[in-house]
Formats: sequence, C-alpha cells, structure tokens
Amino acid sequence: MHLAVIASDGDFDSPEFVAACALAWRDTPDPTTLTNELIDFGADKIASAALAEFGADAPEASARLREVLDEAREFADDNGIDHGQGIMGLTAVQLAEIPTG
Repeated sequence: MHLAVIASDGDFDSPEFVAACALAWRDTPDPTTLTNELIDFGADKIASAALAEFGADAPEASARLREVLDEAREFADDNGIDHGQGIMGLTAVQLAEIPTG
C-alpha cells in the first residue's frame, strides 16, 4: 500500500492512489501482530517479500512498485535513515498533500 501511495506522486485521482486505498481497505481488523511484524521485519523487507510473492499476478504494476521501492531506498540512503523509514517518510509526504476540505 505504501509503495502505491508513493507511486501516485500526489495525483489522488490516479490508478496508483485508488489501488493504494483499495489495498488499505479491510473488511476485518488487521491482526494484532501487524505492528510487531513491521518493527521486527521492517517495511522495506515486507514490501520486497510481497512483490516477490505477488509480482507475477500484475507484472506491469509490480515493475512500477519495484521502481518505487528502489527510489524509497535511495531516498533513505541519501537521508541517512533506515530503508523502512524511507518508505514511511515518502508515504507521509504524499498523504500530507491530500486536500482537507
């Protein structure tokens, strides 16, 4: 979801942003272990594993999300932060641009 938000590049009508919203929607609550898994494994590794597992289902979208993951890693390296924090930081930048009213 975070990679899709970043890929939207602030275009909140884009297919990438709509996909991120769809990925974020849950009919059931997230497992209580989700936060611990993100901390233990890191957002970067989880995103990479998800792309490896589901990439064949949508190769074109997966290719773009892999590019975004690489961009997030580069952003993190340039700013001296953990790769997972780079993903979260770039997501926060995009979400801050959502009009509030």
